[in-house]
Amino acid sequence: MTAPRVSSRTRSDLLLTTELRGDSLVATLAGDGDATSMDTLSAFLKNVDQEATENSVKSVVLDFQELEFMNTSCFRMLVSWIAGVGRAGRGQYHVTFRGNPSLCWQRRGLDALRSLAVQVARTSVKPPSSAP
Repeated sequence: MTAPRVSSRTRSDLLLTTELRGDSLVATLAGDGDATSMDTLSAFLKNVDQEATENSVKSVVLDFQELEFMNTSCFRMLVSWIAGVGRAGRGQYHVTFRGNPSLCWQRRGLDALRSLAVQVARTSVKPPSSAP
């Protein structure tokens, strides 16, 4: 078994990290996702899919617990990404969105993402924690 790998990217006020935890890839988004973050977020989502595929993970956890804001352009990027995972039909990994219940936009937004790709995504909105 290889040691967990952590990678990160920063841009503006958005911090993006990935970490392998067993058979899961945890991708954490923290800070603010605004117009200046779009290119970085796009590259990050491609990297998440690539890492998940290369490591044959069973699940990808997108952890938004520390993500305070995401503009509609960045959110649309997530919608496209999850739709692409669903269209790929690989059945290789499930996507779980972990959100922060104190942020109203996350409760609504993550439910919308989950309903978009019922076969691919699950939503968990709970208080911030360090568990995968």
